Amino acid sequence: MAGLRKRGKTWVARVRPTINGKRKEIPINLRTGSKVTAGQRLAEIKKKEDEIIELYKNGENYSFPWLNSDGVLKIEYLTFEDAITKWLTLRKSQGIAESTISRNRYSMNTMMGIWGKNIRLNDITLKSIDTYTNTMAARKYKPNGININLRALRTFLNWACRREYITKVPYIEMVKVDRSLPSYISDSDFAEIMKLDCLDDHFRSAFQFYRDTGCRLAEPFVGELKGTVIVIPAKYSKSRNEKEIELDMDQLPILLELQKRFQSWKNSVKKPRLKYFKDKYSKEFKKCCKQVGVNRRFHDLRHTFAVRRYLQTKDIYRVMKEMGH
Repeated sequence: MAGLRKRGKTWVARVRPTINGKRKEIPINLRTGSKVTAGQRLAEIKKKEDEIIELYKNGENYSFPWLNSDGVLKIEYLTFEDAITKWLTLRKSQGIAESTISRNRYSMNTMMGIWGKNIRLNDITLKSIDTYTNTMAARKYKPNGININLRALRTFLNWACRREYITKVPYIEMVKVDRSLPSYISDSDFAEIMKLDCLDDHFRSAFQFYRDTGCRLAEPFVGELKGTVIVIPAKYSKSRNEKEIELDMDQLPILLELQKRFQSWKNSVKKPRLKYFKDKYSKEFKKCCKQVGVNRRFHDLRHTFAVRRYLQTKDIYRVMKEMGH
């Protein structure tokens, strides 16, 4: 049965159900300092006690007339959009990389575009997830892209379940993806790119640097040079472990030039975001690939490093370590 408790100058009703063997407390502010009024409002709560408990299990609650501007009894629930905002804000405070949060936000936006912003969390079921997957496939989204979004949804729903916004997480089935070989750039294709007349000497050196070191695009700009080693702090590493990349003496001047250019650019713009700077290299590489008639991404330079290193060493574990996997 619900009971009364005074907190400061205000009375609060306490509904105390046992859910899954655990004692819970659902506090409801009575918005009054009068014990008589509090008693009257407690009587209203007792009439709805079973419904209050059932709504609580679904991450929802009754808003009584004294708690809302409409002055009526109504059900309030956390919308999909509001829950996403809470989740992403918390991820930022937990030190999750901004690029990951941006990717999560994009994933959630695609779902809100299909389900709507105001859907109840408990209305996200296996059927609605299937609807999402089928709709994205019909829009010609690639299976890998759909799976990235589904993994973000699973992380979000697990978070919502831990905070008791929902009682269980629906099963999320990933889209089947055919395994593909690494996107390798042959020596002949790379040579064609490197001898383009339109290619600036700095970009030419940068492309060579990335192919020969296996660096991710951002790593030269966030790493710290110690002797002949670039040290990538754990917070910038995809594996969340500190990573070291050994350079040879020919690669050092290129790294220093990359870092110098990045620092100069940061000092020249009001809101320096690494993404905008590194995109210059990605776009330039894509443009060069188009000119020589090959369909490759900048990240394929990293794949090429991995293949070349394995052919040199025949040691997959060494390659794995050097790449920071």
